[in-house]
Amino acid sequence: MRVLGGVSGCVESCPVFGRVPCYTCDKLRISEVNALYDLLTSEDGQAPKFRQRGKDVWLYYAIDGRWHFGGGSAAAQNLPGHRFRSGECKVGTLPVDISSWEVRDMRDLRSGSKRPSFTASSARLVRLASDDWSWCKDVWSAAAAVEISGARCGDANGCYELQHCRRESDGSPVFKHRTAKCWLYFASDRRWYAGGDADDMNLWASRGLLRSSTCAAGTLPGEIDAWEEKSSLYGGYVRTKACRVSSIPGPELRICKAAVIAAPAAVQVSGAAADNWNGTYFRQVHSSCPTRLPTFCKTEADAWLYQCDDGRWYVGQKKHKDKRCAGRGLRSSVCDVGVLPFLAAWDEHRWRYTMPLFEPAKHVKLLLED
Repeated sequence: MRVLGGVSGCVESCPVFGRVPCYTCDKLRISEVNALYDLLTSEDGQAPKFRQRGKDVWLYYAIDGRWHFGGGSAAAQNLPGHRFRSGECKVGTLPVDISSWEVRDMRDLRSGSKRPSFTASSARLVRLASDDWSWCKDVWSAAAAVEISGARCGDANGCYELQHCRRESDGSPVFKHRTAKCWLYFASDRRWYAGGDADDMNLWASRGLLRSSTCAAGTLPGEIDAWEEKSSLYGGYVRTKACRVSSIPGPELRICKAAVIAAPAAVQVSGAAADNWNGTYFRQVHSSCPTRLPTFCKTEADAWLYQCDDGRWYVGQKKHKDKRCAGRGLRSSVCDVGVLPFLAAWDEHRWRYTMPLFEPAKHVKLLLED
């Protein structure tokens, strides 16, 4: 169940109202009401209770014949709260079926009146099915891993691998960083968070170094374009354009792992007309590999050997390798994904009348370095 909008104002602390019959004094903030609430099991004949994910905030049917939001102590005794409540309803009426909700009058709070008064609220409750994630039962095929790069906080960058067990509360997939003790998970405010620990993940806590924009349940991280980073300077989250989050499908990840394992430690390029492309290229190991195809670097120059999405291998500069686009050096004929072009035909980049062209290079060879 989700509570949406309609609550105006935010009270930072709860004033003390003294001894008021049938009312409890908890420290529930109005802004904390908007969230997801899970149905908890109840005994036969008793009204169900809902608990907010990650917090001690409850939605329960009180002894005054209304649904109330309050803390755990009030919910345990079914005592009316004094922040947010429904209109009077019959026993057996669920909160999602109630259209009239009331919020504590702010003027009443400021005056310190001992008898609380309420005003109408436009808040609404929406029933959420328990199978929001059922459409992607085979998550591995769509996102066996999630690669995060470009975040200013380097601890959030890296590869997050899909875990075998889903979270019991909603069935959503969770991802764990391959080398660090941090998680990527779907939180109670309908955002993906990266950088939280295991406790944050289990409690649906809205905490982390990086978070996505709000999205519907069932949306995987790689499908979201807008991300925000936590900023100590601004005291919250700010939009980031440099951060890139991409999903790696299971079949592709399997190919990448096999290619990295089979790749040699170094290869030799020879026969290029431009001598700066000739030399020994050493295999590069990513900090969170293997999530990408192997790349090779010439240590004494800005020269890289890499494979693009078009199936060709290119020799070019780092800026071309990072974008996985055609370099201004050498290119091979089309090869299978992850297969080194030892037997491929090569072209070399040349300038003809200020026009960049690739022309056949008969003498270029790629050899295994001894």
